[in-house]
Amino acid sequence: MPEIIGDKGKSRFDPDLAREINEKIERGSRKETIEEKLNPEQEPIVQPIERPKSLPNNSVLILDKDDLTNYIFLEGKVYGDYSYSDRFVSKYKLREVVKSSHYDNYSQHSPVGGKGFIYEPTKFSWTEALTINQELGGTTLNLRQFVDFLNLLKSGRAFDGKGYIIDSQELKMIYSDITEKDKFYRAEWLDVAFKEINDKLYLLSEHKLENGGLVPKYIKELSQSTLMSFTKIGSQLSLTSFFKKGWLDTANEQGLPTVETKKSGKLTYYYPRKNSVTNFGVKEEGPYLQCRDPYFETGVRLVRPEKF
Repeated sequence: MPEIIGDKGKSRFDPDLAREINEKIERGSRKETIEEKLNPEQEPIVQPIERPKSLPNNSVLILDKDDLTNYIFLEGKVYGDYSYSDRFVSKYKLREVVKSSHYDNYSQHSPVGGKGFIYEPTKFSWTEALTINQELGGTTLNLRQFVDFLNLLKSGRAFDGKGYIIDSQELKMIYSDITEKDKFYRAEWLDVAFKEINDKLYLLSEHKLENGGLVPKYIKELSQSTLMSFTKIGSQLSLTSFFKKGWLDTANEQGLPTVETKKSGKLTYYYPRKNSVTNFGVKEEGPYLQCRDPYFETGVRLVRPEKF
């Protein structure tokens, strides 16, 4: 005879207890469903950015985009829950051959030779820039990668896509072209956009061209360490500046200045706002990092996977 649990001779089934247990299970299921909907770890749904119906004519020219000597090897890195793989970054922004007497004094730097002919960076809107890089079989640097790229150039030691060491003077020229102020305005787009989702600001990056639209593969809430004020900050952009607390030293995992970044310096910083995108540039007043509307036109740099 099987053992009777509880009081002798009484049924083991208690309808009141069973009802209480079932109600707890049902309440728990409802709670889990609600938590799943509110779970901040779940990736928000973001609508693709439609591919531009028309792009600038095919005058874009790179000195043989498949020549590995035109690229700088950028080693992959890990920052908390964000990482990226090894890649090749173009030494030049996308550009085209133009005739311009305005640049006659610079003709010695012209890859095509001949007075008055130069390679001039082609200017695009942010959406055009990312789309063209995708259609060229590449990507665009995001802000974290851009910070690492600048630090690599500044170190004076880097390798091209074939594994040959690049002359330090060439690295210095590339770095100076990106960072040093000049009467000629220069800038480039980065693969960073900001969207407000459920009253929170998100950073979108790693865009891929899929089904006729740019789809972000990195969607994360803006890091809480991000500096959220319009100000001048320390940058460490100068080749002779190695003080700590500049942007290149304190950038967070998303590449943005932080509350730890020195609040005085020469880099003008326009903090992230909803529906803005990011570029870096220099003008006569000095360098800037800004989050602005995507319709402004500027240059872009092609990035290729390690193997292509």
